[in-house]
Amino acid sequence: MKKVFLTGDWTIWTNLGVQQSRGVVLVPTSGKDGGVFAVEAETGKIVWKAKIPDGAVGLAAVDVNADDVEDALVPSASGLYLLDGKTGKSVVVHSEPMLIGPSPILLDVNQDGMLDWGVAVGAEGKIRDFVLLNGDTQQTIWRFSQEHPIFATPALWDVNEDGVEDVLLVTGYGKAIALNGKTGEMLWGTTIDHRVDSAPIVGRISAGRQVGLGFGAYDRNFYMLDARTGAMLWKYLARAQVEHAAAFWDIDADGFPDAIFCDRLGWVYAVKGNTGTLLWNSLLHYKQCNTSPLVVDYNADGIPEVWAGDQQGWLYLMSGRGPVITSLHQFPIAPTISSTPVFLRTPAGKHILAVPAKEGGKTALFLHPLLPRFSPSALGWWKYRGDFRNAGFIPR
Repeated sequence: MKKVFLTGDWTIWTNLGVQQSRGVVLVPTSGKDGGVFAVEAETGKIVWKAKIPDGAVGLAAVDVNADDVEDALVPSASGLYLLDGKTGKSVVVHSEPMLIGPSPILLDVNQDGMLDWGVAVGAEGKIRDFVLLNGDTQQTIWRFSQEHPIFATPALWDVNEDGVEDVLLVTGYGKAIALNGKTGEMLWGTTIDHRVDSAPIVGRISAGRQVGLGFGAYDRNFYMLDARTGAMLWKYLARAQVEHAAAFWDIDADGFPDAIFCDRLGWVYAVKGNTGTLLWNSLLHYKQCNTSPLVVDYNADGIPEVWAGDQQGWLYLMSGRGPVITSLHQFPIAPTISSTPVFLRTPAGKHILAVPAKEGGKTALFLHPLLPRFSPSALGWWKYRGDFRNAGFIPR
């Protein structure tokens, strides 16, 4: 396992990015002198680093200049930056402030093959507007304003079936909102009235047209709404507040995704996506789950495993099939895992688990090689305040 220290008074709070074509991890760091590091996963070499004024508070990877290398869209308090994926050279593409909160989302509104960018904007404590920018011109397509701060990256699904993905966001004070992807008009709104930090998950949860929108809240509940109408489908009461986003994967092999999430006390839950019935739960040894769960068939036996990390720097690999959960591996990574790991495949065909952490007061990236037979096609997409394409991890 390789360990890469990123010098400076920085912390990795938000999601990592991946350049799959080059086997490179994009590491956003917060703080006054923070920015983005591009790290080669196989060697640990820092390919480039880009300083962002006031630090990076999110990241989305997208090939903007059509050179087959993912570039980085990076929000910060001084605006939205676009970083060239090969060199790290940056340019400001939107000047409104964007503080700690969601990463950008990507959707093609006018279906021209160019992804447009959705970002939450506003001054400190007032990240209340959601803006869709044209990915080519950076001009505003639409803006949605509301009264609550937005902490979590929205999900995407074509809920009104007009051929364009719609934006599904949950505000920090627990109001779930569906916005028309073309116009930004509100399709529906449902109030939960509890703080929400976790990014929502979305996917088809029945043989019919029913699509679920799931998220955790500080009232200890994990909620599942009907993504088309906003109606409550079910809620599951955990032992403590649910701060991190869930994974959405078919754990019980019934053909539909289930919600896998953890609470602040370190309990990991697998709950049926269409009914809210508990499949299994398990307690991490050092408690306080510090990541979103990942789901992957680690040993290629056809049975998914669940990864989760705790506050003491231990990463757990557990069998995904219950009802009794067995810990297959427990290994220490660092004193503190600071955000959710990512998997990637290098150009040489090696599979790496990249884990953001803090050790001895320094920010670090741990690069752990995986089994040679590990298959990325078996990967359940991770989420921590959002992922690169948002909701792209469920087959449509």
